[in-house]
Amino acid sequence: MLKTEIFEGHNVFSELEGNWRRLEAECEATVFQSWDWCDTWLSHYGRALEPFIVSVSKTQEICGLAPLVKSRSWMGIPIRRLTSIGSGPSDYGGFLTNRADEGLVRALILAAADTDFDLIDLHQVDESTALVIKESLSKTLNVEVLEQEPTFAVPMPESIDEYLPQLSKKFRKNVIYADRRLRRDFQYEERFCESEAEIQEGMAVFFDLHQQRWRKKRLPGLFFGQKNRKFHLNLANRLASSGTLVLSLSFIDNQPAAAVYGFKYGQSYSYYLGGFDPALSKYSVSSVLIFNLIKKALSENAGVFDFLRGREKYKLRWRAQEKPLYRVVVNKSNWRGSMGAKLARKQNDFVQKARDRLHS
Repeated sequence: MLKTEIFEGHNVFSELEGNWRRLEAECEATVFQSWDWCDTWLSHYGRALEPFIVSVSKTQEICGLAPLVKSRSWMGIPIRRLTSIGSGPSDYGGFLTNRADEGLVRALILAAADTDFDLIDLHQVDESTALVIKESLSKTLNVEVLEQEPTFAVPMPESIDEYLPQLSKKFRKNVIYADRRLRRDFQYEERFCESEAEIQEGMAVFFDLHQQRWRKKRLPGLFFGQKNRKFHLNLANRLASSGTLVLSLSFIDNQPAAAVYGFKYGQSYSYYLGGFDPALSKYSVSSVLIFNLIKKALSENAGVFDFLRGREKYKLRWRAQEKPLYRVVVNKSNWRGSMGAKLARKQNDFVQKARDRLHS
């Protein structure tokens, strides 16, 4: 028999840490549902929001969590909205549970829907979760499933010798040559940042290299302001303590050339964001750094190398496979719920078109 319970408020949220971390180790969560990610997100972006955690227990042990936050207004309108902790910077949404257990997903969403809300707005959920939510709620509530940016991931074979033939002959030849050329013609070095001092310095290098690309496009970029920098720097330090951080930098003659900021979580390596010096693009410094990171992932028996969301064309060169993601909007039929659903549709359409233009 499943038992559902709701935990509200920042103080109650902290009491869930033990069960949360246990579930992380047991289920198919991503780093974006991890305790460290969600707790850091709340401290930087969610202070004005109220944690609203739905739990499902079986034989008195929590076996599933829906990490949500509640707000009493959205876009200046008094809409009571539930959305996922981490919305925005997170590339995967969903619940902290085994995705194969549809019963747990159904129990979590039914418990969330049986509360005082106008709008449930879940981002970046996979197809199976979206389908369970729609089947569970569509008879009593309005449910829309909106397409969002897909993710792209490479299923890892057992060795680099098995992976390389999957790449096009031209791309494979170019990246191997670029790697050899950098080591032959320059003082080339790749570094992994692990200590607190290395992370502080390495993240500063990463921020600068990432912003160089956007400055060239005359766009502000993600790290133009300090808020996002502080979030990711804090997050990087927390994830490093659990061995989850991947922060890889390359240098040519002791000058920063490229950076990869990502995560090693469960059986997955992921590339979250990167950057490189545009003046060094002719040396394929970014591709070489990714190539060597994929080799490292293979040496550690990773099951997947995930380039995460976004339709950037370079991901296809690495033979990444597309995985669709969806935004699930659930609303009551009152005016606030109907207005919230309309705003969600318009916002989603605008964001997806803007991202497509950036990646075209």
